[in-house]
Amino acid sequence: MFAYIIHNLSNEIFSIYGPIVLRWYGLMYLVGFGVNYYLLSRWIKTGKIKLTQEFLSDTAVTIMIFIVIGARIGYMLFYNFSGLMANPLTLFAVWEGGMSFHGGVLFGFLLSWIYFTWKKQNFWDLADVFIVAIPLALFFGRIGNFINGELWGAVTTLPWGVIFPTVPLSRWQPLSDPAVQEMVKKIALPIDGTQPYITIVTEQIKNHFRLPYEVGEILVNLPRHPSQLYEAFGEGIVLFLILYTLFRKGVKIRGVYLWTFFVGYGMIRFLVEFIRQPDIHIGYLYGNWFTMGMLLSLPMIMVGIVGLGISISRKKVNSLWG
Repeated sequence: MFAYIIHNLSNEIFSIYGPIVLRWYGLMYLVGFGVNYYLLSRWIKTGKIKLTQEFLSDTAVTIMIFIVIGARIGYMLFYNFSGLMANPLTLFAVWEGGMSFHGGVLFGFLLSWIYFTWKKQNFWDLADVFIVAIPLALFFGRIGNFINGELWGAVTTLPWGVIFPTVPLSRWQPLSDPAVQEMVKKIALPIDGTQPYITIVTEQIKNHFRLPYEVGEILVNLPRHPSQLYEAFGEGIVLFLILYTLFRKGVKIRGVYLWTFFVGYGMIRFLVEFIRQPDIHIGYLYGNWFTMGMLLSLPMIMVGIVGLGISISRKKVNSLWG
């Protein structure tokens, strides 16, 4: 029985030309978009959605662009506001990474509402239709996060714990801590100074990373919860199955799918945040548990509950369902 997994996945697939590299994270976004497009196209062909293939082709790309723009704006506002204020042009530096799904929902939602209102189309009906397959895009996005070795969780001794080499030294644990020694012993983690998950604090390392440890201290990069995979399962598989069940049962009330997504995503994300580590430059907002992800998920849950209640009480039919 394995006691831990060492993450050794490269985030690069291959170099296209010079510095231009195809990365797994970008590919996962494209795969997610492709799966969404395929399902919607299939449902149109079978008459389950009253849209044309031409409309889908034009609209799907537009919505994807709005979501990506919103995700970038959200990340800079919610997670890197100081960097945005210092240099507003960093908003366009998407190659440096940094996307917020909450931002994608908020600003992508707003941009889509403006666009479809301008086109004199019913935004709420379209939102219901397009949201059903969105969890699958989230699934592939979280797989991309895992391959990148980012958004990892708290340390764990569970057998599927993963040692991520991307964890900064400031998050490594001192071997002098009895609790760390107990964890190392429990998972039978070899400690002889030659492993990549072991480092000895030098004066240079101490000063560069501003570590609170003495020179000579041994630091260990312990296994962590693969919170990206938890989110892939919850936000992706579970949430899709919930929406798809409504779809298969023929629920046609306007808004039910959209607001169910809001509630479902918000609740799943809020729960995973208990073990997912917060961004280093932000940390916990309150105590040693309340994170930015939780703060942004709460409004989604509340808005979703209110919206769901209104939709069910009004019982207006979405004209796009076949």
